Amino acid sequence: MDSANLQIIIDLKNFLMQISSKKHLWSRSVISGNVFTRNRCLPFQTLVLLILNLPKRSLNIEINSFFAHIQQKSCSKAAFCRQRSKLKPYFFKLWNNVLIKSFYHHYGDRVKRWKGFILVAFDGCVISLPNTKKLATAYGRTSNQSGQHGVASHSSVMYDVLNKLVLDGRLYPYLTVESSVVIKHLKQAPANSLLTFDRGYPRYWLFYLLSEQLQYKFVMRASSHFNNVVKTFLHSSEQDCIKPFYPDGKAIKHLQTLGISIDKQTALYLRMVKVPLKTGKTEVLITNLYSDQCFSIQDLGEVYALRWGIETCFGILKNQLQIEAFSGTRRLCVEQDYFANLLVYNLQSIIEKQSEQTVVEVSKNRKHNYQINKNLSWAVLKNRMVDLFLKEKPQQILLELQALFEQYLEPVRPNRTYPRNRKSIHQNGKYKTLTNYKRVI
Repeated sequence: MDSANLQIIIDLKNFLMQISSKKHLWSRSVISGNVFTRNRCLPFQTLVLLILNLPKRSLNIEINSFFAHIQQKSCSKAAFCRQRSKLKPYFFKLWNNVLIKSFYHHYGDRVKRWKGFILVAFDGCVISLPNTKKLATAYGRTSNQSGQHGVASHSSVMYDVLNKLVLDGRLYPYLTVESSVVIKHLKQAPANSLLTFDRGYPRYWLFYLLSEQLQYKFVMRASSHFNNVVKTFLHSSEQDCIKPFYPDGKAIKHLQTLGISIDKQTALYLRMVKVPLKTGKTEVLITNLYSDQCFSIQDLGEVYALRWGIETCFGILKNQLQIEAFSGTRRLCVEQDYFANLLVYNLQSIIEKQSEQTVVEVSKNRKHNYQINKNLSWAVLKNRMVDLFLKEKPQQILLELQALFEQYLEPVRPNRTYPRNRKSIHQNGKYKTLTNYKRVI
């Protein structure tokens, strides 16, 4: 067992037990200051743990199973729905912030970095929501190639790709532009982060904001038709160069809304490199890492390739953790479940780190490298995750989880690629699975 993980669990447990005494946090977590004061079967801590246990089956079954596990008298589905109405979804976001802060503090020098940077990726995906009028009003509708209309939201995530942690996640209306939410994410970005973005993000105003105002280093992939500077570079013989970028009217106006005044002559000098892909195509990366001696073209290509970890994260959240299987149809329920899923993802990730050395030893004597079977780890976490916060000695639960994780290993088969299906496969049903993994929760 990792002592750092024990400290993280203790920090999370203390936050859960003490939040009601911290007025500034309590007011952001509940609908009013006088809730959860009466002695009911679902006090604050029990309610939070029931939602954290990810009730994705019938609510009656999940509630009865939960109370049977903790050996307490059960409550009705109606009582659970009444109590959860008093809890703001933001509580789970606050709780996840505690986990992230605790991880970087207790892991210290063992936090994985790339050339001294914490490698952070940004991306978004579509989350299918229950088909109700209120959710449609709040988030919007989408349609697929068959003309079917469903309610959907845009989930934007900031992700530590080397340490496999969701640093921040947010739900927005379906038509939200990805780049417009970056600033809000950055409030949770670790110090000395290197930010990576795909082709949906490049904007002059974002370049300027990150480089000149916030002092972040970044690597962004640009589409071949992003602007004339990129088009000219792509068709030239240059492989690595620094060129000036100038704002258009939209960029100037957007920066003005942020309190930043520039004009059309405000040049921003950025580095562009060409990275050849196995498909024969060439990708263009834009960065403010200027030194070609410290950061070669190969280095920048490696950084952008590592960004794929956030795509894997979305696949796990959707296909294995079943983030779209909500325990209610109200906006409150959807957002509670969403943030609870992200927290559970991070809990699984830190517990998995306990088994890293064992996995290395197992891989030495086998044809392929091995890894923890994440899909089965969700089933292992069910109920036992609750015990981490209820038992007096969480170290025993951590050891039990580590042993169970190590029972379920799967090979990592290298150089596997699959053609990307560009057609929308959007379905309105909540139990959509696009991989060969079967549901375990």
